[in-house]
Amino acid sequence: MTFRRLAILIFALGLPLCLTPQGPATSRQIPFVNLLTNLEPGTMPTLTAQLADTDGTILISELQTVTVDESGRINLLFGSATEGGLDPNQFLSGASRLFNVLLDGASVLATGPIPLFATPFALSPGPAGPPGQEGPIGMQGPSGPLGPQGPQGPPGPQGPPGFVTLPFAGSVTTPSAALLIANDGGTGIAVVGATAGSSGIGVLGNASGPNGEGVRGNASQGPGVRGFGTTGVRGGGRFDGVLGEADLSGSNGVLGRSSGINGNGVRGEANVGPNTYGVWGLSTSGFAGFFNGRTHVNGQLSKSSGSFKIDHPLDPGNKYLSHSFVESPDMMNIYNGNVVTDGQGAAVVTLPDYFSALNRDYRYQLTVLGQFAQAIVASKISDNRFTIQTDKPHVEVSWQVTGIRQDAWARKHPIVVEELKPESERGFYLAPDLFNAPEEKGIEWAHKPETMKRMKEEREKQ
Repeated sequence: MTFRRLAILIFALGLPLCLTPQGPATSRQIPFVNLLTNLEPGTMPTLTAQLADTDGTILISELQTVTVDESGRINLLFGSATEGGLDPNQFLSGASRLFNVLLDGASVLATGPIPLFATPFALSPGPAGPPGQEGPIGMQGPSGPLGPQGPQGPPGPQGPPGFVTLPFAGSVTTPSAALLIANDGGTGIAVVGATAGSSGIGVLGNASGPNGEGVRGNASQGPGVRGFGTTGVRGGGRFDGVLGEADLSGSNGVLGRSSGINGNGVRGEANVGPNTYGVWGLSTSGFAGFFNGRTHVNGQLSKSSGSFKIDHPLDPGNKYLSHSFVESPDMMNIYNGNVVTDGQGAAVVTLPDYFSALNRDYRYQLTVLGQFAQAIVASKISDNRFTIQTDKPHVEVSWQVTGIRQDAWARKHPIVVEELKPESERGFYLAPDLFNAPEEKGIEWAHKPETMKRMKEEREKQ
């Protein structure tokens, strides 16, 4: 019996490949699909595809331009850039080869070079012989390992009520509740903690473990914990004094509400250290803070950018309209308007009575409207007014005046346009991703490294 044999390549990634039979002929190209690389997603680099012997001798080399998908993977047809395709003599039965893809002489494959092994395969075997007789039954194999323990059975009936003599102290090691007190009444209270002392504590919960919780309140519909009094809820901890969590869509981790006159729903206060935050909001997907109503910042405000955002006046139901702030290295105020000169070509512009008290270093701009004429500032600002003169009568002039703030707040808190970062903040960024720096180079990591590390670990566990 004679066979026609063909070298079929097999390698560990299990990709479809190579030199597959096509009737009497053989394909001279090898498709490589979903190769994971360390290339930048979305690029189209020109790469070198190589086949080498195990001693490093280059057998086949060709250039191919590929597209890197969003996960860093590429597809290529090895042999398509070589005239006549691949040489089958490079894939003899039993031969070992290394396939690699390089950019500037360095491999871009995440797994490194791919080993290829050629094994014989018969394309046209002779007719199969008749089946042999069935052999005897073998001996029974050993028993398999013991299966997992079955689920716990239902709890037994509730026992009679017990009694506790006070004072009482006890301990137990159990993953469930050491003490369970329940009240099934519609408005009943399961536990009441009361103290009449001036510094007493109604309920005290302590936890010394790294993930322990002193007191936890759970509720399927209402608040998990609700507090009333001078201080409704007070918590102390190394990282979080009070932790509020909610898992329903649109729910609130912590809700603060005040029904008193001039009360505050939530108050944040921190007065120790230059990098303390009274209120700290973080969000990697939504808004770190959202205010629906009047907002006042009684102090200096710094930001990376700013704009107004409104419902678009021409299509309010479907579009937004945004404009950026006008910004300057100075604390600048802008005043403008239009005026028409009289028969002698003169016009007096009167500014607000506070203008001179608020501003200094005035700047002027004049634009003539509707005709060719000349306009000048005939007299500068004095007593909160200035005069415009044109070379023709009855000329409309558009004017603009700017001034730099000189009020008490501006004098005490001037804007520092350029400043060196403090020593502790050097090497850290307000927006590390814009400079291809890792998350740990964000400014919060300079201010609160332990808190940021713990928050990142908690986020990665979710």
